[in-house]
Amino acid sequence: MKKILVLPLLSNCNHRIIDHFQGTRLRKLPHVFRTYQKVLLGTWEHDPAPLPTAHLLLAANEALLHSSILIQGIGETVKVPFPYESNHEWASHPVLKNLAEKVST
Repeated sequence: MKKILVLPLLSNCNHRIIDHFQGTRLRKLPHVFRTYQKVLLGTWEHDPAPLPTAHLLLAANEALLHSSILIQGIGETVKVPFPYESNHEWASHPVLKNLAEKVST
């Protein structure tokens, strides 16, 4: 789970991340995730899984019976191999530039 969550934090993508502790319940969809089509739902025992935001409330409450969870909003997902060559089509994207600087230092 750490590998997936570190990239938005390092690249300043501003994707929202919320944690909830085992035994708590969500009564409604967290407001910050209403604009997302998909979220990543992760528990401490399992890797995060993408799911539609419409299923978040049910899936999160089920997971909270057994473990604490992390919820991360995900926007556009693009797979870029790292390290990438400077002539790669995404090389000039500001998020990748920022991430490359953080990873290389």
